[in-house]
Amino acid sequence: MKMKEFFIEEIDRCSSLTHLSGSLMSVLIECKIDFANDTVALYVERALVEKLRGNRIEIRLNEHSPPHFHVVGADYDASFKIENCEHLNGNISARDLRYIRYWFFEMGAKKKLIEFWNSSRPSNCPVGPIV
Repeated sequence: MKMKEFFIEEIDRCSSLTHLSGSLMSVLIECKIDFANDTVALYVERALVEKLRGNRIEIRLNEHSPPHFHVVGADYDASFKIENCEHLNGNISARDLRYIRYWFFEMGAKKKLIEFWNSSRPSNCPVGPIV
């Protein structure tokens, strides 16, 4: 899903002005605003792929190699290769690590992560799409 489609779907789900303002605030929290060359650009720096057992699975834009995703919990931020779910860095509990690997290998998350990565690459990202 492309970022633009994600935000449109998020806004379409709003049932009240209060709900809309909360959704817009959560979008802005995840974005970087750039005021350059007499224009205003909004860049998403991190995108929520999925929530698993209280953890956020995120892909961050404008990232470094290798293509990877982050698992963000209450007290940790760990990263994993999209290619094979290799734990790159960050602390994570053994229980959450087992569940992330189960989600990746048994629930088909790799395909979803590749699609999300490829659809979310900004033009200036040093790491291009996964082929």
